[in-house]
Amino acid sequence: MKMLETILSRKAGGGIGTNTLLLMQADKGFTDIANPSRLVQKYSNPVIGSTQSKFSNVSFDCTGGGILIPAASKKDLVFSADKPYTIEFWAYNTSLNNVWWLYSGRSAQSDLKVYSGNVYLQDEGGSLYAPSSFMTTGKWTHVAIVGTANDKVRLFVDGKIIGVPFLPKGWGHVNQQMVIGSGEINSWAHLDQIRISNIARYTAAFTPPTDPFVID
Repeated sequence: MKMLETILSRKAGGGIGTNTLLLMQADKGFTDIANPSRLVQKYSNPVIGSTQSKFSNVSFDCTGGGILIPAASKKDLVFSADKPYTIEFWAYNTSLNNVWWLYSGRSAQSDLKVYSGNVYLQDEGGSLYAPSSFMTTGKWTHVAIVGTANDKVRLFVDGKIIGVPFLPKGWGHVNQQMVIGSGEINSWAHLDQIRISNIARYTAAFTPPTDPFVID
């Protein structure tokens, strides 16, 4: 059944495609449907739950943990400064009190978090920050990190640019695992439609997607 779901998803996206590197949808389980052979593990105790949902009747409940991709399984999800990328997801935040949505680097690098009342986005050398009030709780929010080659890294929340874009220094470290929905502490969020692409999908303000992502 999982293989059939993967095949159907790829057809819906117009073929296997080359832009979508990772796509995780809660109704498909803890599986990367863009690359089913990728090793995906649980970080602490995330579950697929029905407390909140966006496009299906379930979401990734990351209030108790996150999704882990070991270093050996995420080498295609590491981007140098001259490569474009997009990391995006839908989040239903239950708290903005020092939370981590994502990390893929060393120490305070390649992460997205809230600390001391500010949202911080950091790649392998640059960063931006903005008041956490730009994020929301109690509703579904579209979040996108977009790197354009040798140009800017931008953070979008519900299609709006947040903070001051900065020069890219690369995203992720080849020897470090990636954790989605957690980090040094949990995100306390419900997530869905987690997609990583090797193109810059958004470079200016946009209307958030209204349908589930497909593989392109």
